[in-house]
Amino acid sequence: MSDPPLLACLEGAPAPAELARDLKSISALPGDAQAGLWKAVEAVLVDPPPPDAGAIIEAHAQRLGLEPAQLSRAASSMRAVYRFAAALDLPREVLGDDLAKLSGNDPVISTLVLSNYELARQRIQAELAHKTLMDHGKVLTDVSWRLNMVTQSNHGRGLRLPVVTLTLQYQEQGQKRSLTLEVLPSILRKLKETVAGIVS
Repeated sequence: MSDPPLLACLEGAPAPAELARDLKSISALPGDAQAGLWKAVEAVLVDPPPPDAGAIIEAHAQRLGLEPAQLSRAASSMRAVYRFAAALDLPREVLGDDLAKLSGNDPVISTLVLSNYELARQRIQAELAHKTLMDHGKVLTDVSWRLNMVTQSNHGRGLRLPVVTLTLQYQEQGQKRSLTLEVLPSILRKLKETVAGIVS
């Protein structure tokens, strides 16, 4: 028995036998099932997969006339390859070399997996970037505001002071939180200039 191939998407580690086996199962799928495989991969692409992923795959398998386990194996193998490669920001051509090793140079498998690699990489890297931020403190997720006119207080009357109530929504350690601030127009203009300088 030959040694398992060494894969760039695993940083030079040998390919697990089950990954090669499940990836090769793609070539046994009917043509319409191969064409519709991405929908099943989408259902499980994120980590962890959503609670309804199994139901989505089961329904999709029924539409394609497949056993859910058969479709799940193929989709899971593509998911694994995509996630390994995206975590390393692997170029398309390097992943192509890995796929050739895993599939025994099957062009159908390589073409099918590579056809959605850029989209999968974009989504996975967005997820990884979000998780990276969440590991290190508060992450701003949304902003809401309201304009008020302060006319009087215990300090005086006839003030006619415009004030923006600014609520910053953020996440910290998986918990949704918010911070509400009263912002004067001068500070709001400074904030606008700052943001314009950052995103320009």
